[in-house]
Amino acid sequence: MTKESPPSESNVSRAGSKSRSKPSTDAAVSQHVELKTGTRAFDGSAGERPSIHNTVDWLAENEATVGGTLVNHRVMTGRSAQTTDVPLRPELSEAIRKKGIDQVYDHQAEAIRHARLRKHVTLATPTGSGKSLPYSILAAERALVDDARTLYIAPTRALINNQADDLYDFFQNVDSSLDAGRYTGGLSRHQKRRVRERQPHVLATTPDMINYSILPFAHKLWGWFLSNLDLIVIDEQHQYRGVFGSHVGVVLRRLRRLAKTFDADPTIVACSATIDNPRQHTVQLTGVDPADVHVVDQDTSAGGSTHWLFWQPPRGQQGQARSTHRTTARLAAALVERGLQTIVFTRSRQAAEQYAQVTARRLQRDGYPSLADDVAAYQAALSDERREELEAGLHSGDIRVVWSTNALEVGINIGNLDAVLVDGYPGTRMELFQQAGRAGRGTDPSIVGLVGGADPLDQYALDHPDDLLDGSVESVECNPQNPRVLTEHLPAAAAEAPLSTDDNTWFGDDLPKYVSALTDAGVLDRSLTSTDITWTYVPDGGPPPSQHVSLRSINSRSLRIVVTPDDQSPPDIPASNELDVLGELPLASGLRDAHPGAIYFHQGQRYRVIDIDLNPETPPGASGSASPIAWVEPTNATYTTSAVTDRTLTLQDADESRGLPGTADPEVATDGGDASADTAPPAVQLTELTVSETVVSYYTHQSGSLNGPVPIETDLPETELSSDGLVITIPPAIRDAFTEEHPNADDPDAPSPSFEGSLYALTNALLGVLPATVLCDRSDMRGLAISRLDTTGHPTIVLYDDHPGGVGLARSIFQHLEDALEFAQTRVADCECDEGCPACIHHPHDALSNQTLDKVGARLLAELLLDDTQAA
Repeated sequence: MTKESPPSESNVSRAGSKSRSKPSTDAAVSQHVELKTGTRAFDGSAGERPSIHNTVDWLAENEATVGGTLVNHRVMTGRSAQTTDVPLRPELSEAIRKKGIDQVYDHQAEAIRHARLRKHVTLATPTGSGKSLPYSILAAERALVDDARTLYIAPTRALINNQADDLYDFFQNVDSSLDAGRYTGGLSRHQKRRVRERQPHVLATTPDMINYSILPFAHKLWGWFLSNLDLIVIDEQHQYRGVFGSHVGVVLRRLRRLAKTFDADPTIVACSATIDNPRQHTVQLTGVDPADVHVVDQDTSAGGSTHWLFWQPPRGQQGQARSTHRTTARLAAALVERGLQTIVFTRSRQAAEQYAQVTARRLQRDGYPSLADDVAAYQAALSDERREELEAGLHSGDIRVVWSTNALEVGINIGNLDAVLVDGYPGTRMELFQQAGRAGRGTDPSIVGLVGGADPLDQYALDHPDDLLDGSVESVECNPQNPRVLTEHLPAAAAEAPLSTDDNTWFGDDLPKYVSALTDAGVLDRSLTSTDITWTYVPDGGPPPSQHVSLRSINSRSLRIVVTPDDQSPPDIPASNELDVLGELPLASGLRDAHPGAIYFHQGQRYRVIDIDLNPETPPGASGSASPIAWVEPTNATYTTSAVTDRTLTLQDADESRGLPGTADPEVATDGGDASADTAPPAVQLTELTVSETVVSYYTHQSGSLNGPVPIETDLPETELSSDGLVITIPPAIRDAFTEEHPNADDPDAPSPSFEGSLYALTNALLGVLPATVLCDRSDMRGLAISRLDTTGHPTIVLYDDHPGGVGLARSIFQHLEDALEFAQTRVADCECDEGCPACIHHPHDALSNQTLDKVGARLLAELLLDDTQAA
């Protein structure tokens, strides 16, 4: 394979600009230079495709045409490939030569070498760095030498289909007797039987299929596979986080445990995006010994220079950023008109479909009807045939611009495009770099454009491009030890092979507690042998217990959001009706967002909640009790609603404690120390907690109304959440310093900030930036600001995991709290609003409390907590 030197285009513009070397090994970022954009406009009369640099210049000069402002422009310089030779069997050498590869990258060789030594390998490098080649070579080697089997696991069916085809083609070039097959829910029963009869050397499947179709029938249908299982490939490992990752972690433990009963001990090769904790996440997910994991995270592939464009949409009358979608559509049209094949990443299926059409109409209006026909939308709800057609069109270049959800973020082979547009910051650097990795053909230059919305993280990214590009990526967390998750899986594990006291190596030290509860419930049967105690599953006459496990939720009551049928009112709707279910929410958040009278938003449509049925009738033929229902109807109402909740907090003893830079060391507090340490607990505590919550009323908010909102009382049941959280105590020294400070030095007549309003504002600011610290959604964590916590007597901020039992987020935030505080402080300071807005301290679902927040005080409080002179 020929490895070209990096292009020199970015070097032309270095005069008068500063260059910074990147100190870390983060995703695809080696160096960047700050550029002043030129003034050359694109002249389409020449009929030639302009250079990337000319296109950037044209965009900078024609901001009014696109709408908004190019607020920052950075260039990541290209890099040369570092290659080496790997000893290979002749047929393997020939097969990779047919793929145009004469040498492998250093990081690919490193992964192959350690896997051959029976080490588990985590390959955490950027998109397009060639992560599939090492496991393809390893799978082929083991099939040729030992007739061994490989299990390839990916989170989506589209990726399964793509990779199964690539592996089959590669295997056929190695040896025609080698086979690779897919095993997904999209196959018919006959097709699945044919796959098992073929006994392929590589089986490509999803975690769901392992849980539902492979493990429950292992002894009957899969002995040929598990007894020869020698390699497990976990692709897109970073996708397995939170609730989904916690479930998949138990599925993988069940898989490895069952393989052991077949005398198999497979090596694991995990492929991940660049993340902060690749070894830890592999251990969390699979249960392997950390000492047995080798991490490969140095990308040695070739890459061209990348122009990063940070684009601010037009501002509204209040100065807030408007919707990103139309600005992104105009940018997409401008790029494709200039000959650049472009992919746009957006957050929802509806946006992908709608704004693909908007882009096509823009191209029609600009006089490019043929290009308008080459615009498409790609999202997970498409049929397999349509997805494969779009993938082929992107690879061939027939499709010039595609709007996609993150379905194309994963490693589907579509080739690399000229430009990537990101329609709103995706929430994490990891996801942003994954999407950006789709840009760049070999060592050709490319464009990545980020169009920022009003969210705090969007605005931070636009204002601080150097921090974004040079900063470390986020950590990934999951918690397979979650009690509810484990309790759901243990009956399935017992049905696959009887549980014993030794199985705590797979399922944790609390296993005896869980199996005892399941035995008392009649789910498991306990037996005493001469050497051990075992627990077997007690069949109930139904399907295997794994069929009752949903990998994407934790078994707790949920609220179904259901559209009321025409001409029927909720009390009269028969239980046998086929329901139009918009979605499901955990009961606690469902009652907050979909209480009677609430305005509920779904896919851009407004619905009014008519009624809630907490104990609906079970449909005929169904078993168990039906989930509660919120009945909704479409509405044209122009007002919004926000719930008022009463929350009661119960804290357990702290698992871990530590200080912050601005507080006394927790060790000092126990020994006397200074007055502030004497009277305050450690600044940060990680603990188990219980939150009891009741929706007591709600407010309606009419835009432009001069009348204040009026509370409307509700009568709803209390919900209870047991989870993990961190407690941030504000000690007296910080409170005293806050009172003495006057942050408005330029305006001595300005009022001093409100401490309580500042405490609430900092809590909201932290919640807004947490996804920049740990991979999560804003809705995964909730917060409480308490002016005086009963147990300590001090002001307190509580941040807690909003999933029953917790999924590891609280612990990660506990470890990275200083980073979150710095993010929050900077975002609040940078925001151009006067008194607070959704981009800094406002909570999106608490319009009433937003009126009492103190922006200046929030910044001051964060500064004091981070100021190490306060603890001296």
